[in-house]
Amino acid sequence: GIAGGQDVSDRATEVRGMRRTVGAVTLVAVVTLGGCDGDATPPDPSTSVTVPSPTPDDPTTSSAPQAETPEEFIRRWITVQTEMQNSGDATEFRRMSRGCRPCANLAERIETIYAAGGYVKTDGWTPTAIARGREHGDETTYRVRIENGETRYAEAAGSQELKLPSGEGLIKFTLLTRGDAYSVLDLIEVSTG
Repeated sequence: GIAGGQDVSDRATEVRGMRRTVGAVTLVAVVTLGGCDGDATPPDPSTSVTVPSPTPDDPTTSSAPQAETPEEFIRRWITVQTEMQNSGDATEFRRMSRGCRPCANLAERIETIYAAGGYVKTDGWTPTAIARGREHGDETTYRVRIENGETRYAEAAGSQELKLPSGEGLIKFTLLTRGDAYSVLDLIEVSTG
């Protein structure tokens, strides 16, 4: 990961030079997810879960509320994260990430960019595999392999547009479970190189 001490522009330059990038979060990973746990173990395909997004015609989608699985929550969180980056509105993202310091740092960074007249344009992450990890009480870890498209951003009005290339990554989520509700407690970019 990228250690502290560098300023944001040095970090952005370093991030742009990395071959493996995880999109817009890597933009703020220089501020928020700098620590890598060094564990390069990919999700075990035998325990990976691929959860398709329901379509409006899907008979499992009804007006009656249904309990959300952890995998569905992670996919929804990723969608909300992308919407936050593209809009600058972190309200829902913060609600889904209570207690997650890296998530709060990300939200603050995005809000700062937009408050300065900047922007982020990204298609965000596409999860390709979700594997359940260790469980400890009401906390469970999940390893999520992601693909992402190119990200363009400007840190302030009139500043130069910067680009982060598309790539793949592995993110370790820690979820807190309270009944049928979930919240992201922690988020770490796992080194895969």
